[in-house]
Parts: sequence; C-alpha cells; structure tokens
Amino acid sequence: MAALALKVLSITLGLYFCFIGTLKITPKINEDANKQFRTVFISYSRYFPLAKYHGFRPHPRYYRFVYGYTEIVCGAILVFLPGKGILKYIKLTANCLLALLQCTTVTSHYQRGDGFETMSGQLVMALLLLCRLIVCYQVAGREKKEQLYMKRREEMLQQAMDKAEEVAQSKKED
Repeated sequence: MAALALKVLSITLGLYFCFIGTLKITPKINEDANKQFRTVFISYSRYFPLAKYHGFRPHPRYYRFVYGYTEIVCGAILVFLPGKGILKYIKLTANCLLALLQCTTVTSHYQRGDGFETMSGQLVMALLLLCRLIVCYQVAGREKKEQLYMKRREEMLQQAMDKAEEVAQSKKED
C-alpha cells in the first residue's frame, strides 16, 4: 500500500511541477499565467533569501528560467525514473531540491509581506513533497526488513537441509 502511495505521489507531483515549470518558461501554454510569473519573479529576485546575507540578487529572467527548468527536470525525474537501485537516490535528490525551491518561495512570500492565502499553494506542495519523502523512507525500511527476513529464512532452510542430510547419512551407516 505504501509503495502505491509513493508511486501516486511521485507521478502527481512530477506532472504538477513539469506543468508549472513549463508555465514559468514559455507563454505558449497560457500567456496570462506566464505574464503573472514574470511579474512575480521580479519581486522574488528582490527578496531572494541569500540577498540579505551575501548581497546576491539574481536577474529576474534568469531566476525564473533556472527555477522553471529545475522544476521541469526534477518533475520528470519523479515521473519517469524507477525508484530502485541507485536511481532511488536521484529521485530523493529531486524531491529534496523541489522542497527547497518551495521553501525559498514561501520565504520570499513571507519577506514580501504576502498573506497566507498567497503562500498556501507552495506550503501544500512542500508538505506533499515532505510526505513523499517520509513514505519513501517507510517503503525503503520495509523492503530492508523483508530482505533480512528472506535472508534469515534461507539460512534456516539451509540449516534444516544440512541437518536432514546428516540424519539420512547416519541412518545409512546404521
């Protein structure tokens, strides 16, 4: 059940971020949404989280492009990469990167003095990404327990087979 929830969260969040990232980059899908993102990123660059400490303020256009392409790439990773082997860690990295992007957006909204209704969408997405991370760790823990159980079961079965062979050989000798 948790594995199904993980797949559903991965696909849903991945498609959402691919769509939103595309809206930020190109006006071909929805011109009004793209204009709105352009104006919002002008103020985002003024309230960039590192600007207060380092004086670095990204250009709004490049900030929007980097943000949008990061969302598209990380969303595609969540949708298309399987969660097995080394690719699982790439998915976890994409999940954490998207959560970090959402946190920077919430921080920018807070610094601008926006209300809760403005930042509620980013908060929900950050919480869903956190839920996906928690479910991923639960699934990984369950898989590890199952592997240990199967290994122990095989060891016990091998011991029983060895014991049966010893009994059979001792009966042949008698």
